[in-house]
Formats: sequence, C-alpha cells, structure tokens
Amino acid sequence: MKSSVRRSAPIVSALAGVVLAIGSTTAGAQMRKGTVSAQSLAVYAEMSTDSDQAATLEHGTAVQILFSATTADGSWCSVANANSTTRLGYVDCKGLAIEAAPDAAALTPARGMAAPGPPPTAAQKAWALAASAIAATANHEGTSTLAADTPARAREGLAVGWDVRSREDLFNALSRLDDGQEREIFSRLGGSNLSDDQFNKVLSRLNPRQVNEARLAREYYPAHQSQSLIGWDYARYINVCRWGVSAGYITPEEAWPLVMNAARILQRSFGSWQEFGEDYMVGRKFIPPTTIGTPYESPQAAYNWLLNDPSSPWQKIPWNLPLN
Repeated sequence: MKSSVRRSAPIVSALAGVVLAIGSTTAGAQMRKGTVSAQSLAVYAEMSTDSDQAATLEHGTAVQILFSATTADGSWCSVANANSTTRLGYVDCKGLAIEAAPDAAALTPARGMAAPGPPPTAAQKAWALAASAIAATANHEGTSTLAADTPARAREGLAVGWDVRSREDLFNALSRLDDGQEREIFSRLGGSNLSDDQFNKVLSRLNPRQVNEARLAREYYPAHQSQSLIGWDYARYINVCRWGVSAGYITPEEAWPLVMNAARILQRSFGSWQEFGEDYMVGRKFIPPTTIGTPYESPQAAYNWLLNDPSSPWQKIPWNLPLN
C-alpha cells in the first residue's frame, strides 16, 4: 500500500509561517470561533510583536479563526471579523478563548458535514467508492466493497501514513482533512497578489521541497480557486474511512454517512470525473505519498485507466448521478 501521508508538524509550521505572512483568501476550511479572553488583545500585521500593530480587540470580542501556526515567536492565530471572512491580522492565541473541538470519538458524522439522511442506494454507494478509486486502483484494493484491504495492511497503512492507531486517531485524521489545513496553505501560496519579484523573495525563505509546492500552487490555483485540493482531501477522506472499516476502528454503519457526505462535497465541487481527478493529482504532487509495502502502481497510471478504460468505474458511473 501507498498512503498519502499528512504533512508533519514541523513542515506545516515552517511553510505556514511564510505563507500566512503574505496574506490572501482562505481555502474554505471549517473555521473555529473564538472570543477575546484578555482585557485587550493586540492584532499584528505579521506573526511577530515586532510587526505593525493593526488594531486592538476588546475583551469579549468574537472572532473567526482562519488559521493557527506555531513559530519561534509563539502561537499565532489569524483572525477575521465574526460575521465575515475579512482578515484582521494575527493575534497571540493565548489571548483567545477558542471554541473547543468536538470529542473525536463522538464525531459521527464528522464535524462540518451534514447529518446522515436516508440510507444510500447501491448506485450511490458505488459512486462514492469510485471517488476513492485512484488510490484504491493503485493499491490493488478495488472499489466494489466498503472495506478496502485486509485488517493487517489497513492498520499498517493507517499507522505509517496517517499516525492512526485507534478509533480516536481515525476521527482526528478525518477532522484534519475536513479542516483543510493543506488547502489553506495551497490557497495562500497560489492566491497571493505578489509580483514575480515578491514571490521569488518568498521562495528564497523556503527549502527546495517547499519551493516546488509554492510554484505548483501559484500555477494551479488561479484557474481553480477554492476548489483547489478539495478533490485530493475528500477522496482521501473516503479512503481513510474505508481503511478504518478494514482495520476495525469504525463500523460500516458509522462509515457510510461520512463517506456519502464526502462524496456529495466532491460532486458539488467538480463537474466531471476528469476535473475531480486532475485536482487529486495536483494534491498528490503537493503532498508526496509514503510507500507502505508492495505491490503498488503509479497513481497517474490508475488515473489514466479510470478516465479511459470502458471497464473502469468512472466510465460506468455517471458523474451527475443524484446523491441526495
């Protein structure tokens, strides 16, 4: 198996520390709410008390938290007005009373997703499983059943690729995908209004891997905007659910509402299997995978087969099949 591993914390902090400082639009991640708990809270232009102070928030002021990152100067939250996504700047996270994350073990359905509706039909289930087909095909797992692999291989893949070793870990991984931290980074890299000279100055502060990621985002994001990496994240969401069922961390009855809601997000976000697949492949370039065992074939080859072979699920299942 090959699993698309989540980015490690040091890399996230290093890249986000540069990305957030250049400013841009958000990627549509689920935002948390906070209230100023300090007597007053300074808002800075950058993630440093040495930067310009943009405003001061009074005790009790409600804000939306667009993103948070830990740097050498402490823990910083990018905040917006409570009723809009207009970014105010950066504040010390310790000055906020932040809305508690839900209990991971109780996340059924996952945070940010609608409550389950009527049981999905066989055709709707087939559509949702087809959305996991790039990784599944490359892993030789198939898409005919919800369980994606043997219990041993699923546990190994989740542990190595996602740091998942329990039911709670699994729901935490699903919440991270729903939160869209990588979508946020991608959006800020690709959606900035920097000139080429300014962008190159940003690149000079990144390591070679981050330079490649920044260039990929700058090239891809303008044409796709907030859709960027939604295909990548929610296809992986379905894969993680499937591996979780195989590993015994969640039951099929718990997994299906999560899988179907992820499928609806994908269908709303793209217009065809090809458009969805292209986004997935960009995400794979942005977040390199981890190899776990053999055999494993190229995701590009899997994508090409799904798109072109008459026997593939993408050829058999119409993109616009009603999922509600």
